[in-house]
Amino acid sequence: MRTQSGILAAVVIGLASGLTGGSALQAQDERAPTALRGDLNGNGIFDFDDVAILRSVIGGARMTLPASMYDVDQNRRIDEWDQVMLLNWAQRQAALDDRDEPAPAPTERSLRGDLDGDGTLTNRDLLILMEMVFGELPARENFDIADVDADGRLTIGDLIALTEIMLGRREPSYV
Repeated sequence: MRTQSGILAAVVIGLASGLTGGSALQAQDERAPTALRGDLNGNGIFDFDDVAILRSVIGGARMTLPASMYDVDQNRRIDEWDQVMLLNWAQRQAALDDRDEPAPAPTERSLRGDLDGDGTLTNRDLLILMEMVFGELPARENFDIADVDADGRLTIGDLIALTEIMLGRREPSYV
């Protein structure tokens, strides 16, 4: 178990050294200052309707939003890669929607880093946090829980802090 955690820590630190910055999800546009890049129907989540809208734009349909909203991977091209990324997010959202019970909202005693809400810090929490930090998953409701180092931002520091807690090198904290 300790070897697996050590390998995971090395992966986190290795990923941290290659980060070039910025969340792929946040976009400033005319609709709203907190609009989610890729939320093309404006309902606040990534769903298969967003994928269908993007597919039609890739196929030549007229854009009704700023181009930055369709360029999910921020490579300045609206292409199949944007569709793949958006489809991935929509599938994850659908999986969350299909759960028997919703993910818990932060409470007065929520364990920082416990993003799956099971009361313990596991590799699953670390993977969810990686997706949030690297902009693959929105961090709206669980921001306080995801901000493991409590600095008010989601950064590599949160991944490192969670890894250190899981390895017993740092004490856990609560929201």
